Parts: sequence; structure tokens; C-alpha cells
Amino acid sequence: MKRLLAWLAVAALLGGCTTYALTGNGPTSAEDKSYSVTLPQNWVRLSSDSKRVIVTRDGFGLQRIMITRAEAKDAFPKIKKAADDKLLASELAELQIAELKAGGSQFANLTVLDNLPQMVGGRTGFRLRIRFLNNNGLAFDQVWCGVLDRGHYYLISFHAPELYYFDKYLPDFDRTLSSFKLS
Repeated sequence: MKRLLAWLAVAALLGGCTTYALTGNGPTSAEDKSYSVTLPQNWVRLSSDSKRVIVTRDGFGLQRIMITRAEAKDAFPKIKKAADDKLLASELAELQIAELKAGGSQFANLTVLDNLPQMVGGRTGFRLRIRFLNNNGLAFDQVWCGVLDRGHYYLISFHAPELYYFDKYLPDFDRTLSSFKLS
């Protein structure tokens, strides 16, 4: 009962800070016009700040696509590293892996399944696929695609349980990624 009350209190506090809206079928631009992207139609978009867009189909714990834009100097806050336009995509990927592993105990068992080059917004970036087990032993797969552009680090990611949700919604993520255009 205490746990339920705690969750309800958190939900009430967060409820005033965010807004939700269904996604449409056309391109969406970032608030600062740094990129445009076509989000999956009829997903729920969480608007929490100007540096991040998060969408889900069935709930943020079941699947989500996230687009993040950060200053290159603030790209990897947990490992206290900056990104540099001179970095190769493979070096950027290694920094992202280190950042994920520094994310806490849930990533202690992180396994890198793929580490490949990927075009992101018309530039050469990286594509990581990782897997980890949550505290209940459920396997989660994530895809992280990143690129540097004019002093900013862009990450487009997909998170879902490996069982059922990952394979079902990975095509939606890939369409979103292919629609991502840097301005």
C-alpha cells in the first residue's frame, strides 16, 4: 500500500510538469528548428523540455522512442567527457557505451549486441544495440543512434522489452530514424 501511495504522489507531481499529445502523420520540427522528424502516427508524445522528445505507443515502460539534443561539451555527463566534431563515429559509440554503463546498477549486465556505423540525419554516426536485464530478470533491448553536428550531440533511441515489444515496434523506430533530418 505504501508503494502505491508513493507512485500516486510521484504521478501527481509529474502531472503538472508535462503534457501529452497524440502524434500526427507529418514531420515535426524541434523547437529550435535544428532538426525535423516524422514520429510514428498515433503514439503518445510527452513534452517535458525543449531538448528531448519522448513518444510511446503502449506506455513508457513497454516501448519508447527518444530524441535528445545536447551541447557537445555536455554530451556525456556521467563520465564527464565532451564530444568533439573530430571524433570518429566508432569513438563516439564507445563513449556512449561508457555513459550507459555509468548509468547505474541496471546496466551492470549490459551486453553490446551490435556496434555499427549508421547514417543519422545525413551524417555518419553510430548504431548500438544493447541488452540488459532489469531487477526482475526481464531482458530489455535498446537501440542508440548518435551523431555530432555543429557542436551538438544528437541521440535517437528505442527502448523496449526484448520479449514481444522490441521486434514489434523496431520498424516504427527505423522509420523515425530514417526520417530524421538535421537543419
